[in-house]
Amino acid sequence: MAIDPRMLGAPSPEVGASSGAPLEPGELIRWAAHTQIPCQDAVAQRGGVLALADGAGVGPAARPGCEHEVDWFSQRLVDAVVDHLSPADALGPVVGEPVGLREAVAHGIEAVRAAHPQCDADTGPWSTLTMARVVGDELEFLALCDSSLIVEFVDGQVLQVIDDRLDGVNAPGASMNAPGGWWSARGDVRAAEEARTGSFPLADVRRAWLASDGATRPLETWHQYDAAEWARRAAEDTLALAHSIRTHETETAAEMTAAGRKAHDDLTILRVV
Repeated sequence: MAIDPRMLGAPSPEVGASSGAPLEPGELIRWAAHTQIPCQDAVAQRGGVLALADGAGVGPAARPGCEHEVDWFSQRLVDAVVDHLSPADALGPVVGEPVGLREAVAHGIEAVRAAHPQCDADTGPWSTLTMARVVGDELEFLALCDSSLIVEFVDGQVLQVIDDRLDGVNAPGASMNAPGGWWSARGDVRAAEEARTGSFPLADVRRAWLASDGATRPLETWHQYDAAEWARRAAEDTLALAHSIRTHETETAAEMTAAGRKAHDDLTILRVV
């Protein structure tokens, strides 16, 4: 799948100097990779529900059925999912069994499809989708494709929750949203049932973050350190972590470009709890 050529342009400017502080719950860093293209990472949050979608940075030839940009798709997806789980016009708290995360994802995919009936959603943009929701004394999660939920537990252990089925796929275009392949949010509601879900006791969680794969490149792309070190850096100074990623991208730009990979990627970190 060809990279959008705009993703090979000049990197975007800094988002600001480090404040020497971590993010607080609900705060985020969202840093576009390039000046020529909008950030394709999208976030939405309301009422204890948080969602992050990382739109696939591919050119028009890989999404021929749709006239819309990738960022249009990813933002509408997270907005639709969060609104289904925590409606903006709700008169009070949810009564009875809450809507399931997979159900909300299916609704979101359908809602985005309905928002552009003139397009073929099955050959349009696509994205990852990673979610977290506080329900009672549980922290629920959903992971579809390769964005992450990174959880630091009170006992010091750190876990990276990620749907890694895309890893090592030789022909990703042929196996996307197909049985035995890898799954993403696009036009097929079956992807909702393929998402990985679970929960943790909220009392066991010290901190948690949603992160696009641009923010976890030290883990999956460069193998610089593990999730525990990532969490330590995020907890100490999240913006400094982001700056360190941008610095390493610059240092390895020639190598990444020669390998046909993006030198710079959109980077989003959203503090959950």
